[in-house]
Formats: sequence, C-alpha cells, structure tokens
Amino acid sequence: MIKNEIQDIVSRELVVCRREKGLKELINKPEGELIEKISLLKVNKRSDIKNYFTLKSMINIAALIAKSALLRKESHGSHHREDYPEKNDKEFKKIIKVSRKNCRNIYKYID
Repeated sequence: MIKNEIQDIVSRELVVCRREKGLKELINKPEGELIEKISLLKVNKRSDIKNYFTLKSMINIAALIAKSALLRKESHGSHHREDYPEKNDKEFKKIIKVSRKNCRNIYKYID
C-alpha cells in the first residue's frame, strides 16, 4: 500500500537523526516512484478522491521537510544531522521560507 511506503520512508529518514543520503532518498522516492503510483490509482467514489489527495499531500509534505532539512548542514535542537553534528548559528540561524512559483517550490533563507 502506498500510504505504508510513505510512512516507512518518513519514519526511517525524517526522525531525529538525519543524514544526507537518507534525505535524498526520501526526496527522490516520493517525487518519482510514489507520485507515479498514485497517478495510477482509480478514482471512482468520494473516498477514493479523499485518499488520492491525502497521499499526494503526504508525499508533498515529506519532500518539503526533507528538502528543508537537506539545506541545513548543521545540527540544531531536534534537527540532528549525523553528517553535520555541530551547531552553526552563523550560517543557519535563519528561517527557511518555502514558496511556490510556476509549479516549483522555492527555498529561501530569511534572517
């Protein structure tokens, strides 16, 4: 089931300890393979429509979180990167703003 696949990869890669390899895997799988799978779902009744949009939202949110986590090359609070164990306030004590333009997500640091 697609929902279980999404939950498995999110619980494995977006937990407290993160690493670049896992974050990239999480981004590539949802945006490729899983999007393709949900596009093949049959939508015949109202509950199918709800299920489709729930799965699509889960995939989008997982990818947004993973991409934001990938931008932070540091460990800070509950965001721990195994590959970047040190805190780096000088470069990363900023908010990551995600906006959408021309069907693409744009990630921008805000001081």
